[in-house]
Amino acid sequence: MLKGNITFVCTDCGQEFDEMGIQWKNTDLITPVKCVKCGSIRTFPKIISWLDRVRYKMLWKQME
Repeated sequence: MLKGNITFVCTDCGQEFDEMGIQWKNTDLITPVKCVKCGSIRTFPKIISWLDRVRYKMLWKQME
């Protein structure tokens, strides 16, 4: 499901950028998108909790 425009943050280079947010496999997570600066897939929405950061780390492992 589309979530609208979301600000993402790259964990590798710190770049913030806006992209269309798409729901990840019927969860409340937003699918990570490639960083526009360095190309890393390790991105997440700007405003998330520490627990969501742990969940995104597991998601990145699945995607890599």
